[in-house]
Amino acid sequence: DEIIEKRGLPSQNWGSRIREVCYQAYEDGELHDCEDWSLELDGFAHIPGPTGSHKSSFMQVMAMHMAQQGKRVALVVTDTITSIRMANDLNRSFCDQGTDPLAAPIFGRSMRDYHRQRLYSSNAYNENPDDFWWADRWLSPLCLLQGCATSHQLPEPLPVGDEPCENLVEIRDNKEQRSSCSLVSLCPSQQVYRDMLTAPIWITTPGALGAATLPSFVDARRPKLGEFVYEQCHVIV
Repeated sequence: DEIIEKRGLPSQNWGSRIREVCYQAYEDGELHDCEDWSLELDGFAHIPGPTGSHKSSFMQVMAMHMAQQGKRVALVVTDTITSIRMANDLNRSFCDQGTDPLAAPIFGRSMRDYHRQRLYSSNAYNENPDDFWWADRWLSPLCLLQGCATSHQLPEPLPVGDEPCENLVEIRDNKEQRSSCSLVSLCPSQQVYRDMLTAPIWITTPGALGAATLPSFVDARRPKLGEFVYEQCHVIV
């Protein structure tokens, strides 16, 4: 709360939200008072709670605590827009513009334009049009390759999310070989993958964990996101 206040941002009342969290351990068929138990996470743990019980607040505070200890944490939320807004809010509260982000949302590439339109039509975005939004860097429609192509080579703009990042064809010895774009390390359309390599907090969805595949320029194995998350993260919430 003090950091957010010093940055001149609206109060998010983290202190009061966390003080309202009441954890009760369930063991041997009984609920135990929260004062009598500490929360230890070892292996799998199920922490249920009704709507408004500050489960999301708890998971974000735990992610911040783990990140400060040098751990990488994955938060799994209900939908992509929630993951984008949560990552945006964490970075806006604790990161300066131009620095590496604390949190990065991880989602599939093909629906990027749909997520961009949803975010830009949301009340939160339109109520503060002059604010800096970290989300803009993850939803950029720009493709550097299109700027290098002539109108003859590319008569119409490529649809957002359909960029041929890994589907280029190179002619070698009169043979066609599939290759990746050489501009991916700079391209705005791939910023989210560059951010995920440095961000200690990843925020994703069940759908992305099961369906999204990482591009080869992130991991040559092209693993499913779920496999990569379980391999790279210390804690998944």
